[in-house]
Amino acid sequence: MDREEAINILHGIRADNLNLDDAYTKDKYEALNMAIEALENQKTGHWIKEWHIDRFEYVCSECDCGEEFQTHYCPNCGAKMERS
Repeated sequence: MDREEAINILHGIRADNLNLDDAYTKDKYEALNMAIEALENQKTGHWIKEWHIDRFEYVCSECDCGEEFQTHYCPNCGAKMERS
């Protein structure tokens, strides 16, 4: 599943929960809204391999944070890192 499919599924679940008569349903609805917004606004970046003094370092294309290892997300800005 990719990000767009996940967003579409969450929109469908949210549409199924439009009866906002109780607090639990309102909380679920708000949680779905937050999840959809987070997915829609998620940054994506990639690691740039750079030489620094005596070793290679991977630098986030979104925030210029340097890391020793490539990870799936930047630990500094939270961008999802695309594979190169």
